[in-house]
Amino acid sequence: MRVGSNKILFDKNGRLPGRGAYLCPDYSCFERAIKGGRIQKALDVPLRGEDLEAQVKKALIGEILELLHICDKKGYLKVDCGQKMTLKEGDVVILSEDISEKSLESIIEKTKALKTKAYQIPLQEYCNPCSGVLVLNSYPKKGGILEALRFFSRLTSGGDST
Repeated sequence: MRVGSNKILFDKNGRLPGRGAYLCPDYSCFERAIKGGRIQKALDVPLRGEDLEAQVKKALIGEILELLHICDKKGYLKVDCGQKMTLKEGDVVILSEDISEKSLESIIEKTKALKTKAYQIPLQEYCNPCSGVLVLNSYPKKGGILEALRFFSRLTSGGDST
């Protein structure tokens, strides 16, 4: 949704005031909407496709980081700064985009064995340096974080998770 002259906000509930547009949570839909100028027209913004895509991604990351901050305040978040990540079934793993290939492979193996999900997003703003964060399965509002992560993953890469 557009607020002000050219500021884009992500409003998953569609309740904020301003000019909005529905966006299918899939990269191919997003790509077609930007290339065809449909999003720019719906939001009435004179942004190039690349600029609009960057703003939408930034808004989604901002929402995810805000949700992680709340999770952290409640004591349901573990930040990994290079130590071995201890996973339990149902935990949600969020990995930094700049994690080493070796660490990534190791964590992905663990998540598959435990039937849990791993997502990659830019975490530098939240914890620098860190290879990832872990949302504990016991967090009562884990579903909101998962929903935002799935949306980001599908919108940016066309996939659901790593």
